[in-house]
Parts: sequence; structure tokens; C-alpha cells
Amino acid sequence: MKQAGYNVGQTAFSTPEMENDAKNAHQYFRQIHAKNVKPGDIVIVNVGTGYGPNGHTAIIDGSYHGKKTQIIEIGGIDPMGAVHRSTIAQSFQSLLKEGRITYAHPTK
Repeated sequence: MKQAGYNVGQTAFSTPEMENDAKNAHQYFRQIHAKNVKPGDIVIVNVGTGYGPNGHTAIIDGSYHGKKTQIIEIGGIDPMGAVHRSTIAQSFQSLLKEGRITYAHPTK
């Protein structure tokens, strides 16, 4: 995101921080409705506090098709940590039942 000109600050994000910023401060992200999701936007899913295995974030990689929407992520269904493509349903499956889904657009 930084290479694309977006403000990402100096420290790594956690999913709870990303969710909070998208819903409140809007320093880095602005929450959007699912119907407005476009490639390059972010999907954040958190359960409870959202830390560790209770949260995950990915970049939208195509048109919005609900849980079939294509994403780019690290981790998720690939525990080795390689960057790869997947879908929201595949990568967030354990979090979707109870998770809070936040779609957000990065701010410049």
C-alpha cells in the first residue's frame, strides 16, 4: 500500500487497529459498504478482540461477489505465509460465522 502512495504509518497494523481506524479515525482507512467494494480495497474480519487467530485482513482482487470475492493475502489458508490469491469464503471461513466484516478503502 505504501508503494501505491497510501499512508500506512511507520508501524505494522493489527486487524483490530485497522477495523477501529476504518470505523472511527479514518487516518488510514475509511469504512465502505460491500456494494461499493473495488479492487484494492481491504476486507477485515475480526472475532472478539481480533488479535492473533481471531482476525485476518486481505486486499480485494476483483469485482465484489460476496464470499466468492477474490482476494490477495498472506497467511490465511496458506500457513507458510506466501502471498497468494484466494476467496473470502476460503480464507476467512473460520471467522465468518461470528466475525465482524469491515470493508474499507485506504486513504491517501
